Amino acid sequence: EVTQGWKSVVESRGYRAGLYTSGSLARDLFGTSFIQQQRQAGLYYWEASWSTQQPMVSCDVWQYRGDQIWNGVTVDFNRIMDDRIWRGSKIPIWLMLKIAKRGNL
Repeated sequence: EVTQGWKSVVESRGYRAGLYTSGSLARDLFGTSFIQQQRQAGLYYWEASWSTQQPMVSCDVWQYRGDQIWNGVTVDFNRIMDDRIWRGSKIPIWLMLKIAKRGNL
């Protein structure tokens, strides 16, 4: 109920809502069925799971590596897993590439 209320507020402002979390935390805290139900209801799911294996739960974006140096800048590597994130009027507000010089976070 709280998730849907928050999602409604975000969407009323013309954005799309999403959840960003580690895979293990999401499974332990919410459970896989809850995550999938929320995705079916329109919530976007971005899972940070730094491994070579794809996430156990279907997600829209998979953050598969973090704190990598690219052109002298520290970045996280993300893979789009479901192209539905590009549909709609605005890019999801949670879909941002974390960029910071090392030591400035």
